Amino acid sequence: MPFPPSKRPPRRCVLCGHPELTDARGLGRFLLVPDPDGRGPICPPVKGCGEQRSRTDDNASLSSGH
Repeated sequence: MPFPPSKRPPRRCVLCGHPELTDARGLGRFLLVPDPDGRGPICPPVKGCGEQRSRTDDNASLSSGH
């Protein structure tokens, strides 16, 4: 086991609630990253809800007439 078990529950993404280092909902295991807006730990840009956010950001920029 790479990490000893912790008595503290895993941190969760403040946006989608995905637990850190847990493969919940088939999204994989990953560390949470600090939110640039200061809301707390969030999924990284390429995983979890961060992946969905980046897709919607891309779609928004495509539909804005650029």
